[in-house]
Amino acid sequence: HAPLRFANEPLHRLFQKNGTKINKRFGFLCLISNLINLLDRKLMGRIDRINAESAMRIITNSYYTREYIYKAYGVDAKVNYLGVDINKFRHLLAERDNFILSVGGLGSIKQFDFIIESMSLIAKEKRPTLVLVGLRGTSSHKEFLKRLAKEKEVNLEIKEAISDDELVNLYNQA
Repeated sequence: HAPLRFANEPLHRLFQKNGTKINKRFGFLCLISNLINLLDRKLMGRIDRINAESAMRIITNSYYTREYIYKAYGVDAKVNYLGVDINKFRHLLAERDNFILSVGGLGSIKQFDFIIESMSLIAKEKRPTLVLVGLRGTSSHKEFLKRLAKEKEVNLEIKEAISDDELVNLYNQA
């Protein structure tokens, strides 16, 4: 048994329905792709479940994720909040700017499209810019966010792999 496992979250692709629709023009290729995805999900799900069950203790970083882990594996995880370097991430007395900052993985699971849709409801003359900072995003999803922002007339900046110093500045200016 592994004594400890830290789990940010279960693999979402293993526990969410695959919304892939078969394209009639390329139906056979889509069918093969769907079969491969299904087999991958089954295999990865089995490996993930074995890993979860073999750990003597699972630790996670939020009560939301704890509940998700319980639903996915039937295992009760302990919540341990991650720390922050307070010497680096500190108040700088920087002048505020008119933007909303959201930091996280640039994948669809983070629902940045919801933020864009919500911000489009703010009057255009008062609407701030949306600055997304993150890693791990597919180029197709980033293009989707850019198209949606343009369609909804939301000013969008996407920043990837920035330094801690730049992130501290953005937090202080937001």
